[in-house]
Amino acid sequence: DRIITLMESRNSPRWDLKRRKRGVLYTTPYAIGYSACHAADLVEGAAIICLTQTGSTARMIARFRPGKPIIALTPRRETYNRMAMLWGVYAVQADEFQDSTYKTIANLKEELINAGSLKVGDTIVITAGFPFHQRPHTNMMRIESV
Repeated sequence: DRIITLMESRNSPRWDLKRRKRGVLYTTPYAIGYSACHAADLVEGAAIICLTQTGSTARMIARFRPGKPIIALTPRRETYNRMAMLWGVYAVQADEFQDSTYKTIANLKEELINAGSLKVGDTIVITAGFPFHQRPHTNMMRIESV
């Protein structure tokens, strides 16, 4: 409890650009997670939304301790259960993701508005691996208005 309290009392985000190691080649999921945290701060986003099959996207973003809520949607029950234990992650079990990116994001926005997690006019940062069911890792970040 003492360690957690101390670490959470610090207000410098872990994704701070000044802390990035120079000369290191990072993975695409790491770069997307890092960028999503920074983008959410820059646009004063209401949340970072992760569309994930395995939970790895949510884990990656949670490790940066962003100042915005992380809403992670997954169609898999076992992934939902695991994500419930991640720092700052609000796990949501969703319907199976559509094949269309646009339909999936439109349905996502509608569901989160109806649930009270977002309101019209909010800006969100979305991360995912597209196309669904074919990508082994996160490869996309998108900024949208609700």
